[in-house]
Amino acid sequence: MSSSKVAEENAAAESRGHATPGRGTAGTRDCRIVLIPEYLRSGMVVAMRARDSEAGVKAAFNVQKKRRVEVFEAPAGTNPLVVFVNSRSGGGQGPQLKLQLQELISDDQVFDLKVITPSCFVKYGLTFLETFRDKYDDHCAKDIRSALKIMVAGGDGTIGWVLRSLRKHVNKRESVPPVGIIPLGTGNDLSRSFGWGGALPHAWKSKVQHFLCRAISNDVFLLDSWQIKILVEETEVTEGLKLPHSFGDLIKYRITQDWDIQRKLPKNASYSEGVFYGYFSIGMDAQVAYDFHNLRERKPDHAQSSISNKLIYAGYSCKQGWFFTPCNKTAGSSVRGIVFLNLDSYGGGSHPWGHPKPEYLEQAAEIKLELQGGGEWGEAYMQMDGEPWRVELPENKEEAIVVKVERIARQSCIISGKASKKREAKCSLSA
Repeated sequence: MSSSKVAEENAAAESRGHATPGRGTAGTRDCRIVLIPEYLRSGMVVAMRARDSEAGVKAAFNVQKKRRVEVFEAPAGTNPLVVFVNSRSGGGQGPQLKLQLQELISDDQVFDLKVITPSCFVKYGLTFLETFRDKYDDHCAKDIRSALKIMVAGGDGTIGWVLRSLRKHVNKRESVPPVGIIPLGTGNDLSRSFGWGGALPHAWKSKVQHFLCRAISNDVFLLDSWQIKILVEETEVTEGLKLPHSFGDLIKYRITQDWDIQRKLPKNASYSEGVFYGYFSIGMDAQVAYDFHNLRERKPDHAQSSISNKLIYAGYSCKQGWFFTPCNKTAGSSVRGIVFLNLDSYGGGSHPWGHPKPEYLEQAAEIKLELQGGGEWGEAYMQMDGEPWRVELPENKEEAIVVKVERIARQSCIISGKASKKREAKCSLSA
């Protein structure tokens, strides 16, 4: 039996009783406003599990047929919402948060990123909605697709992962779902910048409904996006180079690609492209992030809470001598890191520039860096939206690795998280 058929039958079974909307009383009473109709959410889950949007279309049609359901448009006031949870974030709070969200909404609308990736959701889940809409002229699927919003529970890296997946697969679609944030990381600078806060509240279990309410009622703002290209020497080390989710695979560099490079390129050069939304940095802060990331991978029990994570970060920072200093017009030889900021918050709520004068060191739409090889250091540390990595520098002083940053024309849509008592009073989720 094919995987599509198995997934289709499993979802059909779930739709007959197990995948209920909101297992708790709060979900069945107050959270219907964010629910996707059962036949559509069942089809969406099948499409993602089978990696086949057509399998989802068949499953949704079968649910309609068996239940004799005819839905021509979404109920008035519907604000469909799906939630992605990074269960590794939040020092153990991720799994608890996922369970509570599933109880409030539905198992079929709350996804663990370890199981369903953003790319899978966009490629198969959204494609299912569009295919079902077009094939059966289903106005409900049309309304759900156009009104759909996404909540992301995670840190800066997780949010960037979702935004990049949306940008990559939705370029030719009619609308990109806006994204709201539940701060579940360590720094949470994207969350801070858009009013969602720097961490989950202490009594977060009673506040989850407030996050959902803001997601469906608050305004949407635009966020600039930046493409980064990195060209490195192809060695045994780079063959195993583990780049963040934001990057594609390493591609062989062709001499016909004009990067306007001053120094020589390594004989064997490869490059990769990615996108960042919050910040990109090279140097000491990236090394601190890299050390923390490795520690968390080796000893996950050491990173069990946001506070302990920040203490570990602080320890690595002091060890490396990493402190902010005022910007001068000319960067001196003592500079140990370079940061490209797209936000007014960095490093867990810090404002590196304090209260700057109108004169900036630099504000650019395109940036190019050449990291010369053959120096004292044989490697360089980089990070992008909280995801760090390390690259080897060329041994030859005449050679360099190159980093190029360019602004992307299309912006991302972020929901404001700023609290509004007037709006929340009107929201049935907080009733």
